[in-house]
Amino acid sequence: MTAVPAHLAVIMDGNGRWALARGKPRLAGHRAGAETLARVLDWCGEAGVRVLTAYAFSTENWRRPDDEVSGLMNLFAAFIRRKGAALVRRRVRFRVIGRRADLPPALARAVARLEERTAAHPCFAVHCTGRNSRIHLAVAPRCNIQCNYCLRKNDCVNETRPGVTSKVLNPDQALDRYLLARDRLGNLTVVGIAGPGDALANWDATCETLTRIRQADPYVTFCLSTNGLQLPRYAEALAKLGVTHLTVTLNAVDAQVGARMYKFVEWEGKTLTGLAAAQRLLANQLEGIRLAVAAGMVVKVNTVLVKGINVDHAVEVARVAAGLGVSYQNITCMIPVPGAAFQDIEPVDEKTHAEVRKQCSEYLPQIYHCRQCRADAVGKLGEDLSALFDKLAAEKAAQVAAAGRATGTPASDAASAELGQPAEPASPQRLLPARPGRPVLRMAIATASGTDVDQHFGHADQLLVVDTDGNDTKVVERRQVSRHCYGPGACGAPELRGRLAGALSAVGDCDALLALRVGPGPREELKRAGVHIFESFGPIDEALVDAYDALCPTAFAKGAAR
Repeated sequence: MTAVPAHLAVIMDGNGRWALARGKPRLAGHRAGAETLARVLDWCGEAGVRVLTAYAFSTENWRRPDDEVSGLMNLFAAFIRRKGAALVRRRVRFRVIGRRADLPPALARAVARLEERTAAHPCFAVHCTGRNSRIHLAVAPRCNIQCNYCLRKNDCVNETRPGVTSKVLNPDQALDRYLLARDRLGNLTVVGIAGPGDALANWDATCETLTRIRQADPYVTFCLSTNGLQLPRYAEALAKLGVTHLTVTLNAVDAQVGARMYKFVEWEGKTLTGLAAAQRLLANQLEGIRLAVAAGMVVKVNTVLVKGINVDHAVEVARVAAGLGVSYQNITCMIPVPGAAFQDIEPVDEKTHAEVRKQCSEYLPQIYHCRQCRADAVGKLGEDLSALFDKLAAEKAAQVAAAGRATGTPASDAASAELGQPAEPASPQRLLPARPGRPVLRMAIATASGTDVDQHFGHADQLLVVDTDGNDTKVVERRQVSRHCYGPGACGAPELRGRLAGALSAVGDCDALLALRVGPGPREELKRAGVHIFESFGPIDEALVDAYDALCPTAFAKGAAR
């Protein structure tokens, strides 16, 4: 069988000549070349090529006619917009090399943003540790296995280790905490669920939390940690929720070793112990990892070294994990915890730790910057702001309760209003700066998933509102509306007219509405209000690009005048 190259380089030459030979303008050839590059990129992913370099523009190309150069720059920007979301989902690292200072400012910003999005996880990418922050949301208290080195304490404020949190959150509180952190930390790029138990043993809370946050922010990276017992059941669902980074604690790939690491495993209503527990856990871990990798997730395995148990076995863990398509291994040393079964076992010394990492690096890249974070960690690695955000959350809750008492509003309703869900449209002022030739447009999106345009306008109870200039997109808010469509038989019903009026008012400051479908009555009302309708089904990023490209050349968008 022919060997697959590790690095493939492509010189994109002759596109203009190809077009002229067929009686087409040169730019048509460049467009065809961009489509070919997209197909080559897909092929590289399927064939296992690790690096693709495309030589796309030379310094001599600046001497070409202005319209051709401008067309090429627009092609580059369109390629980034259309392929960016897919690159993030498929864990492809995107970088531009060469004299990038000469690029048009808007394109340079688009390049920088995509580079950041494809390398923005501080726990997976060492170059992000000093720049980007993450937040762990402690919504998963229950665990379905008992490790002999683990003892969870949910009320410990001053201790820093996995499985520790000051408070277990429900999904409402988790969303509130995320929004609070996002507003305070301009560099928050990752939401993680890492306990204090197992995320998949608390599936309803985990699923609801991620769904709500995705509705509030389509762009934040989702990360999840699990022991892997329930991973075969939920791997596909995690991918649909938008989880791109997954950590599985894999301490052994030999059930005999695993039987010494775990006290029991809870599986399908039974409590398994000894070898049976280790065999069930291992089988599920390996199958779950395989499914997660196939679904396109970046998978890291955490291996906890325990002296006298699995130190000499860690390299076999690395070998097997690499064979499954795992991307990284993070080897940590057990922290003895009073009350745990392994409380009297001494930690592995630094020299042995380093030697094991070196041996395992023959199979998998090693993570060296792990801080063994709490289940409620906030901030950069090594900068835990969880106590600060506990205080801020308490202060905000007190303010909401006081506001509710002052207005006679129940505290739960007041809290809901505080979560960034106003019924009235926000200020028409755009959240992105307008630039010559790039007006900022405001668009409302009917989305149930938070990632795709996938909902009928009349069925939506919330609309995602964003500002975009075709390159950058900023979330304005998530607006509450009332469902006003219950099938053809209910159209025009008096009790639904008020709901429709409210939905139309909610998009009154928008240039466009993106929805799976819009009924004939609302369509006419929206047209009279100057709101342009785009019906589609698919990723929000791509739908925004299509809508912006359709509206921008007309130069009549309301956003340009505001």
